[in-house]
Order: sequence, then structure tokens, then C-alpha cells
Amino acid sequence: AASRQRERQEQAAQLAVLRVMRRRQTEVTEVERLHRQLSLAVVAPARADGRFDGEARLSQLLFMDRGRLQLLRQQQVLAQWEAELSRLAALLRQASARKKALERLHERRRAEYDLDAQRRQDREADEMVTLRFGRSTHGGGNRDDAFAG
Repeated sequence: AASRQRERQEQAAQLAVLRVMRRRQTEVTEVERLHRQLSLAVVAPARADGRFDGEARLSQLLFMDRGRLQLLRQQQVLAQWEAELSRLAALLRQASARKKALERLHERRRAEYDLDAQRRQDREADEMVTLRFGRSTHGGGNRDDAFAG
């Protein structure tokens, strides 16, 4: 029962880590998209006649400022997901360690049980041989009769 509970805890931790990893990857993709978008906006807009367009440049700078703010917020969200992933990974390691410790304890107890059972069988076999040998020597037979069966 305890081993099943430990196994369920480990599986729950694995699922939580997987969910957070997926969400983190979504956030990474969004950060990359925002980087690309900002890198494309750096180029100054030009009018068809080659003259400087102040209004377009102001719009571009406003767009870039908003994009930088959005990128910073997205990076903060990503950092939160990475922290959550680290926390859950630590929980998963703990759950795995507890499960393995319980498995080792179970194996040790099983080995002790098997050794005890073997010792009992050996004692019973020794007692049977001793009783047979005792009957054959007290009954007037010789020692070879005890092993004849």
C-alpha cells in the first residue's frame, strides 16, 4: 500500500513537471516571437521620396517601447515558470528517492524473509535426519540404515 502511494506521488510529480515544461515552452516561444518582432522594428521607416518621416518614426519608437515592455513582462512570466519547474523537479527527485528507498527496504525485508525461510528448512531437514539417525541406532540397526531411506 505504501509503495503504491509512493508510486502515485511520483507519477503525479512527473505529470506536474510535464505540464509546466509545456507551459514554459509556450512562454519561450512567445519570448522568441517578441524578440523577432522587435528586431524587425529597428529599421527606420522611409518615405517613398527618401525623406525622413517623423510621424512614422515616432510610431515606430512607440511600438518598440511597448514591445520591449511586453518582452520584459513575458520574460518575467517565463522566469516564474522556470522557478516552478525547478520546484517541481525537486519534488519529483524527492518522490523518486522515497520510492526507491521504500523499494530497497522491501527488497531487504524480502531477502531477510527468504534467508529465515531457508534457515527454517535447514533446521527441519537437520531434525529429520537426526530423528532418523537416532531411531536407526537405538533400534539395533547400523548407521548405514539411517541413510537408506
